[in-house]
Amino acid sequence: LDLPLAALFAAGLLSVLVSRHRTATISEFYKIHCYIAAYFVAVNYFRNEKSALKLFGAMAVSAGLVGTWGVIEKIFRGAGRVVSTFDNPNILASFLLFACALIINLLLAAYASAQGRRKITRGYRALLWACLAPALACVFLTGSRAGLLALLAVLLITAANAAVLFYKNIIRAKPAKILLLAVIAVIAALALVSNPLRNRFISAGKTDSMAYERVNYWKAGLK
Repeated sequence: LDLPLAALFAAGLLSVLVSRHRTATISEFYKIHCYIAAYFVAVNYFRNEKSALKLFGAMAVSAGLVGTWGVIEKIFRGAGRVVSTFDNPNILASFLLFACALIINLLLAAYASAQGRRKITRGYRALLWACLAPALACVFLTGSRAGLLALLAVLLITAANAAVLFYKNIIRAKPAKILLLAVIAVIAALALVSNPLRNRFISAGKTDSMAYERVNYWKAGLK
């Protein structure tokens, strides 16, 4: 994939040079560049499990800090939909959910077996929990409906994966069972307990004028 991605990067750079709307093009090119850079980092850095855990830990800390700032923004600034260090709450939610999915499954792997607990140490697990809490809280504060759907998908897939591991008797540790119950509890809470995301779903079409415009986008796409 090195050569195709290098060609994509070169094409993106060329588009910046000839674009009539250079500012907007640079913004989109930067997003593509982040994905390309992530590929090269993964290919060149993932030499063993230890190096992978270091990178995953850095991603978890990044999400934890961004989520913490979002919570602080809500508490002290009284913002409607928090954006933390991002410009858009929906993009913030997508970043946090990517990290949350990673953290949740790392915790599941850590509690699944004695081997997992040896590789993912107690201090590392504490770090993951400390980062997961503000990241998940910030997802709710973004008020992103797409974020809620993605979070539900993450939790359901994680729960299904854990159920399969239980069925095959791979997971025996009590903490892993508690984690699965916590995942199920969060899913139930999202549907039953009043929260910003649930309220935005209920108010869709009543107070959100963009809801109908999005429906028209889908209609046009299907045509």
